[in-house]
Amino acid sequence: MLPIERFLFSSAVLAVAVASSSPRLPAQSGTTTSPVASLERPKGAVVVEKAPSCCNSKLTAAEEGMLARRIEEADAFITQGRMTEARSILRGVIEDQGRGDAYPAKAMRRLANVEFALDRPVVAASVLVDLADIAAEVADPQTELQALVDAMVLYDQNGRRAQVRELRPRVRRLLDSPAISEETRRSLARTLDPG
Repeated sequence: MLPIERFLFSSAVLAVAVASSSPRLPAQSGTTTSPVASLERPKGAVVVEKAPSCCNSKLTAAEEGMLARRIEEADAFITQGRMTEARSILRGVIEDQGRGDAYPAKAMRRLANVEFALDRPVVAASVLVDLADIAAEVADPQTELQALVDAMVLYDQNGRRAQVRELRPRVRRLLDSPAISEETRRSLARTLDPG
């Protein structure tokens, strides 16, 4: 299985997430060499823009730098396969960012990857839903959409059909929203209708 951030939107996944009455989502596919390596996306893959930094952070530049170094440390542990240590660091970073009203998107995405790597996909999906909720609070619909679709896939792969049904209307609303970029819409259109 692949880390969450390496999932690619296949036409079947998006078609089911957006329009199908069936609650079942097929597994997504993709390739990667490491959880933090850059991803080469094949033609037709949906590209969701990078999340903005939070505008209300009370953290100083020094605190932000320290948290960034801790995320890098967690990335090093991930690369070494030391997922438990990475999880501990990432949870601490997320708590510190929460106390400072900083946007924890990067750390939460990494934590979801780590939970997935530790064979805890339902926990990873829950982290992604939490990320989507926070993204909605800070008006980052691109991250919200990505996190929700990834969570739906994980819930579906683990037989959590009720959670998939619960998230589907929110995904549809986001896809219908003018807040989703035209680039994302074009990518979705190409994916859903590759002909």
